[in-house]
Amino acid sequence: LQVEPIKKSHHGGKYQGILQAAATLLREEGVAAFWKGHVPAQMLSLIYGAVQFAVFELLTKQAWLQLPEEASSEAWKPALHFLCGGVSAMAATCACQPVDVLRTRFSSQGEPKVYRSIPQALRSMWWEGGPRTFYRGLSPTLVQIFPYAGFQFATFAMFTSAWTYLPKSISDQGAVKTLVWRWSGCGQ
Repeated sequence: LQVEPIKKSHHGGKYQGILQAAATLLREEGVAAFWKGHVPAQMLSLIYGAVQFAVFELLTKQAWLQLPEEASSEAWKPALHFLCGGVSAMAATCACQPVDVLRTRFSSQGEPKVYRSIPQALRSMWWEGGPRTFYRGLSPTLVQIFPYAGFQFATFAMFTSAWTYLPKSISDQGAVKTLVWRWSGCGQ
């Protein structure tokens, strides 16, 4: 990644603004430069989402079966979803970390290129440090992702639980439901 100065008085960087940067990229690397890493990033998102929601469903189903009768009310749903959502995000992060490390290395390499192909990069990274190389940065990522995903799932659970308490005339209107769905972060 290129480090760019923040101060306007310092003109040592390659890019002076977004339009000039876009023109430079287009001239030097072509239209494909604007889409570098897009397909791997989308694949990463698909894998992450599939693992996260599969693990979340498995954990919540098992948790509801294991909870005592007094703890299996709607009041506990946000707390349960916080825990299951956080753990499921951690599982998805562990599943995707090797692909993310590989993607990051490809996108941040300068010239001359260190990695020419994915197989060559995999071999090089393996020789560099074995399997641990593919999990660099995992610990801080897990610490960050647990509360983020936990609050996301808990917030959604609170809104879906609160929905049952709305007057029938309001809760049957599609516009209100759509607004709540989008505001909770699920309708992005």
